[in-house]
Amino acid sequence: MKTISSQWIIGLALMLCMAPLCSARDAIPVEAQVDQFFDQYISTYNRRFGNPGGDAAFRAEIVEYLNIPLLQAPPNRSPMMVESAERVGRNFAGFVAQLEQKGVERLQWQEKRLKVLSPTQVLASNVGHGVDADGNTVYETVSIYLVYKIEGRWKIISLSPYQVQNKVALIK
Repeated sequence: MKTISSQWIIGLALMLCMAPLCSARDAIPVEAQVDQFFDQYISTYNRRFGNPGGDAAFRAEIVEYLNIPLLQAPPNRSPMMVESAERVGRNFAGFVAQLEQKGVERLQWQEKRLKVLSPTQVLASNVGHGVDADGNTVYETVSIYLVYKIEGRWKIISLSPYQVQNKVALIK
C-alpha cells in the first residue's frame, strides 16, 4: 500500500480551500462588481492628489482600469481613439492637474448609475464631485462609461464626460 505524502495532502487541502474563493468572486452580481470597480478607479485618482511626484505611478495605475485603445468623447471636441497607454496616461494626468488648479483634493462619487447590458458589459452614468480641503464641492463631473469584462477584469472601453445639467437617468 502506498503512503500519501504530507505535501500532497497539504496541496489538495489548499486547492479545496481556494476553489470556493474563485467561485465566490464570480458569484458576485455584475452590478456589485462594477460598483466596486468604480470605487477602486476613483481611489487611484485620490492617491495622486497632493502628490505631484507620483504622476508616473498614477499614469501606470490608471491605465490598468482602461482598455487600450480607449474611445474618449470630450464634450467640446471630436471623439478620439487613443491608441497608446502613454497618451492615455498623459491625458488623465492632465485632468488631475486641472482639478488641482481648481482646489480639488479628492474625488468622490455622488451617484453611480449602472445598467447591466450583459454579464460582460455595463453602461454607467456617474456623477463625481471634486472636493477641497474643507469638504466643499468645487468641481462636478458627469460621464458615461462603457465597461467590459475583458480576460476576467473590468475595463473602461469608452468614456464621455458631458454637461452636468443633462444627467442621464439609466433605466433599471
